[in-house]
Amino acid sequence: MQTLQTLRTPLSSTREQFLAVHSPLQRSALTVSVEQVALFLLADNTIITFFESAAASAAVTGPLLERLQSPRTIMRASSDAGLLLQGVLDTVVDLAIPIVNAYETAIVELEVEVLREPNVAVSKML
Repeated sequence: MQTLQTLRTPLSSTREQFLAVHSPLQRSALTVSVEQVALFLLADNTIITFFESAAASAAVTGPLLERLQSPRTIMRASSDAGLLLQGVLDTVVDLAIPIVNAYETAIVELEVEVLREPNVAVSKML
């Protein structure tokens, strides 16, 4: 799995380790992984998706299967591949919400710290 740190610093493992340890996501036990995703919607109502690795995980397939197994969802009732494609995109975007929330919390905490006790050490953390 390629993380955000390895994507930005592929040649420096020391820097990669430093960024991983000091990441705002560390305390939330989250990590950002980077992978290619390809989605194709064909004219005959077929969808082809390629994921580098995430498609095998329950994080992507779980919500989609749940929607498809429920008889009352529009995705299942419509038989429209476009809605399934939207469901795949929606699931991938939903995976980013905890990451965004963790960064938002870290930024707010740093802002409060800077306003309460402005010093060089806190400024460096920004």
